[in-house]
Amino acid sequence: MPRSRERREKLPPSRELFPTGKVSSKGWVVIPKEIRDEMGLEPGDTVQFSVLPPLPNMRQDKALNVLQIIRVPEDPVALTTGMFKRKPGEPLMTWRLVEARRREAAEEERKIRASRR
Repeated sequence: MPRSRERREKLPPSRELFPTGKVSSKGWVVIPKEIRDEMGLEPGDTVQFSVLPPLPNMRQDKALNVLQIIRVPEDPVALTTGMFKRKPGEPLMTWRLVEARRREAAEEERKIRASRR
């Protein structure tokens, strides 16, 4: 069943969430509702965990590591659909690269001719 993105409320970008939780004797942690809502997490979703070291200007202590939770998309390939689509009238990227290389070659030729004089 596809999820409705419209029903997920987005927090303003300036608002940060700092709820807390506790680790159970089994190592379980409940992700607070505010964070689940912000991330669009629903029962059955897959998440990925990353442990990041403290910022460089902080004391390098394992107790200061940051736990990052990333929602794993159901279809990661679908997220990239259309990301390289050209706008109407926009030249192909290869044409732009070829044209840039032609300009570079012309500049190199000009420098070579100037150095021979």
